[in-house]
Amino acid sequence: MIYNTKEEFIQKYTLGKLGLVEYIKNLEMKGLDETNIQIELLKNRIVKTPRTLVDNWSFYKSVRQSIGWK
Repeated sequence: MIYNTKEEFIQKYTLGKLGLVEYIKNLEMKGLDETNIQIELLKNRIVKTPRTLVDNWSFYKSVRQSIGWK
């Protein structure tokens, strides 16, 4: 399923997940690679532990291709 609006995404997931996706998308648009994005997530305390980093990164990878909004 393609999420054309943020509202569709929030209905399926949560506002917190939307924030995470937007943050990571923003880092990707700045040209950071996967490793550097994960470093930023930990460094800026967006994720609290390496375990939550793995969970959140897996979630992002699973929905990355389904994001249709700009």
